Amino acid sequence: MVVSGVALLLVVVSGFFVWESGFLNPEVPRGKMGFYGVEPMDWGASLEDDKVYVVLVNDLDEPVTVDRVGVSLTPRTSCDNETVGVELDPGEQHTVELNCSFSSSGVVLGEYYRADLYVEYTSPSGFEHVSSGEVHGPIEKSDVVVASTTSSSTTSSSTTSSSTTSSSTTSSSTTSSSTTSSSTTSSSTTSSSTTSSSTTSSTILPTLSCSVENGGCAGGETCLLRMSAKGSHAQTCSTGTYPYSVCCTASSGTLGVDCSEGHVLSLESIDNSHVERYHKTSYPVDICLSNSVGTVSCRYSSSCNGDEEAIVSLSDIKKINENENRDKHQ
Repeated sequence: MVVSGVALLLVVVSGFFVWESGFLNPEVPRGKMGFYGVEPMDWGASLEDDKVYVVLVNDLDEPVTVDRVGVSLTPRTSCDNETVGVELDPGEQHTVELNCSFSSSGVVLGEYYRADLYVEYTSPSGFEHVSSGEVHGPIEKSDVVVASTTSSSTTSSSTTSSSTTSSSTTSSSTTSSSTTSSSTTSSSTTSSSTTSSSTTSSTILPTLSCSVENGGCAGGETCLLRMSAKGSHAQTCSTGTYPYSVCCTASSGTLGVDCSEGHVLSLESIDNSHVERYHKTSYPVDICLSNSVGTVSCRYSSSCNGDEEAIVSLSDIKKINENENRDKHQ
């Protein structure tokens, strides 16, 4: 009986430590499936705001008009559809806010949701299309990650950028941003500049930075890719023969190269490779960046905003070589 009592005590104590460690309550993953053409680049469900925020990006090679966006959430939440009427050039983004009934439906913070999302858009030929799929993740507070820039300017050159805070204005885009839910606020603003571009943004803390280093990345840094000094091809970090490394760090969470988010570039091969915009044609080697506690998203632009940092410079968005870009664009 004494032995049985000790065994029971050990089981109870072990169970307490397992419960305290949070092992039985793993982090709710975020993800998406489906969609084509106009896709959700980032999204969040805000309990305090009673809103779903969706950052849409035009992933096509032609401009489109986003007509209408709708969402249906599980569990037990109704949301309004939103008539948009926004024109997006290739690579441009736009943030949509959908009113939902979180506070009145009994949904709690951290609860897992699935959202069936559809985007109605019209192509230049006048045909109407629907991009539909599912996004999922945890119900958050008011600190939802949303950041989007739209404008009408176009250019033949592009820059892959990393965004640390969202503010006003430049041209069409692919921004890399990494944030954590504990340090992000959702305060949407709209402004216009002399170039007739508009910006919708939320305030986020600068948590992601990347730099080009001569040699390998230091401890605590994540290697994105390797390259030569100028006008060069690129290679994966595991190949390791080019002298320069693109190294990234985050002040929160753990960075990785998982391709569930943060699509940056695609390579033709793992070594001495041409580079193109992510999945622009059929290059098979994807270069991505992810964060264990935040979201990494990317856009392409002819220049970076004052609060953004360039990762690399590209001569064009299709079948392009990579140039070293050490300086932060203003």
